[in-house]
Amino acid sequence: AYGPVHIEVLNLKHKISDVCFSQGKYQEAETVLKQVIDDIEKNYGSDAEELINPLKSLAELYYFDLKIPEADIVYQKI
Repeated sequence: AYGPVHIEVLNLKHKISDVCFSQGKYQEAETVLKQVIDDIEKNYGSDAEELINPLKSLAELYYFDLKIPEADIVYQKI
């Protein structure tokens, strides 16, 4: 059984954020992505390769939502 911070569970949460984004639920997508990123950093380290895709998704969400400064900060972490 997988726990709440198992990488497969976190990948599924990332996919849920994609669905939220596609439905125009940007705040919900952002909240889920931030939780995924935080859980990966805490459990796998701030340099974990598993961070790349959720960080890219968060940056793209910010750009799409015209939060350019926030997007730039996230892109610098990748």
